[in-house]
Amino acid sequence: SAPLSAVFEPACADRLYSVRYVRDLLAEHHIRLKKSLGQNFLVERNAVDAVTRAAQIGADDVVLEIGAGIGHLTRMLAQRARQVIAVEVDARLIPLLTQHVRDRVNCSVVHGDILADALDAWGRKSEPVPTCVVANVPYHISTPILTRLITARLPLRQVTLTLQREAAERFTAPMGSPRYGAIALGVQYWGQARIVSSVARTCFFPVPGVDSVVLRIVKHATPPVPLEDATFFFEMLDTAFAQPRKMLRNTLQPLQARGCDTAAALTAAGIDGRRRAATLCLADAARLSAYLRASIGAARGSDSAPR
Repeated sequence: SAPLSAVFEPACADRLYSVRYVRDLLAEHHIRLKKSLGQNFLVERNAVDAVTRAAQIGADDVVLEIGAGIGHLTRMLAQRARQVIAVEVDARLIPLLTQHVRDRVNCSVVHGDILADALDAWGRKSEPVPTCVVANVPYHISTPILTRLITARLPLRQVTLTLQREAAERFTAPMGSPRYGAIALGVQYWGQARIVSSVARTCFFPVPGVDSVVLRIVKHATPPVPLEDATFFFEMLDTAFAQPRKMLRNTLQPLQARGCDTAAALTAAGIDGRRRAATLCLADAARLSAYLRASIGAARGSDSAPR
């Protein structure tokens, strides 16, 4: 008989949301999903539809889907968006993904690694450029992926992620909470984040051992705090939170290798060097970043004092 993927027809697209079909398809192609890639497909039709609706994709949007798998979410996104750019890192899945979306003329399949490829350059080469991101994100790389997205120079207006609840709670953690860290501050700067809904474990194949949620982040029309150098701001956050139990005057010391007078910058920013990174609000962090950057500029003989 013909391979399952070869006989997949748009009129029978519902079979894609059958665990049996997915299991038999992978077995037929001798594909064993890899834990190292966090491969848990969102297969339950109502859950996939819920994620698609949560993303609030418009008819003019170009969607970058990260980790498209074999096309469960891709097909539904293509019903709403102007175009879907479906990126999948696992070469074994590319033929299956391509087959499952072959009737979606507004969908292009890309074999690539979002973490390894230069997102900015890739975005400039793409036509049209993505305006939204939708992804089913593995827990162990959720922070690197989100960091790449919010620091990339792409005209994104929103990001919608299906990910482990624990990760989503770190991304949305308020100051003072145990999970508050650099990524929470970065997200606050970039946009308004909200956990939209929960996703039952049984909606995935294979069934994961963790609880998942849908997180939606809508980019601010205007940043809540001014930053002259967002790249340096994110670097400073990573440095400050690298050793969260230590005082800022100690955790910021690595910046001194770049000519930064961290003590003077802390004083100028009105921040006690004995404080810890977890006590910084977004305004504090932005102000400190400005004075640290100015200190480096002064060491190099340039005029970059905060205005």
